[in-house]
Amino acid sequence: MRNYDLYAQLELIPNHRPSFADVVKKKLAGFGKSFLNFLSGSMQPRITEGRDRQGNLYFRVYDPCDHSRHTFASEMEVRVWLEQRYYQP
Repeated sequence: MRNYDLYAQLELIPNHRPSFADVVKKKLAGFGKSFLNFLSGSMQPRITEGRDRQGNLYFRVYDPCDHSRHTFASEMEVRVWLEQRYYQP
């Protein structure tokens, strides 16, 4: 096993990159979901997942009530924010 292969395995670096078709399909699906949310006019927070360059999961939240955007590192942080949002005086 080469040094980079061992490094990649230990750092959980994916050994393949998604194809162009996969990337386009994912972007179109996200666009379709966003468009449907826009048409529905919901006042519910919109939560999407993302990954940074190191592969770490994060959550983006859009609150249509006050047009604010937030980013959280864990699902628990999102849950805490949602609870605080609904129980603010």
